[in-house]
Amino acid sequence: MSLSASMNPTKLLFAVVALAMTIVALVGVSASASPTKRTGHSSPMQSSATVEGVLVDLAVDVGDPFDGSYADVKIKSRSFDDGRQWTKASVSVENVNADAGVTYGSHVHVGPCVEGDGDAAEGHFNITESRGEEVVVSEETEIWFEFTVDEHGDAKDFSEVDFAIPSGEGNSIVIHEMPTEADGSAGGRLACIPL
Repeated sequence: MSLSASMNPTKLLFAVVALAMTIVALVGVSASASPTKRTGHSSPMQSSATVEGVLVDLAVDVGDPFDGSYADVKIKSRSFDDGRQWTKASVSVENVNADAGVTYGSHVHVGPCVEGDGDAAEGHFNITESRGEEVVVSEETEIWFEFTVDEHGDAKDFSEVDFAIPSGEGNSIVIHEMPTEADGSAGGRLACIPL
């Protein structure tokens, strides 16, 4: 851009301001577009979800501790170019009608929540099964939560695993009637949180 000595001072001021704003915008875009440095020099692919609402009743014929309960779920998954993955999930349930200290197992399931139909949620999501490997059932290959009710009728738990759930393969969290056993069983299906 060439500036002539006869240029209007107001136009010159606007030209300088416009040039300065362009430089600031370019520097800002460059700084925000640069990736964060991470160990392994890989950039993450990430997904996250937040779900809030009243639980879906899977045992409509029977009154259970989760009738009318409210859930808050937060899930974050990361997959890195170098193959590392993780998922972190937290679940809080409010207004549980059970004595303090009672524990309920729950797990991420493959199928959806359908009121009155616990079977619709299908089985637990299992990363070894998803990958076509020999199925290993554990809290390292599935996402398990153990909710222990507090004196206010609330329960919460957190789970972290070294895999990301492929899109469409984890569609619900089912709350069972008992704590989870080593083989992944936890009794009947009481309530469900859609994901």
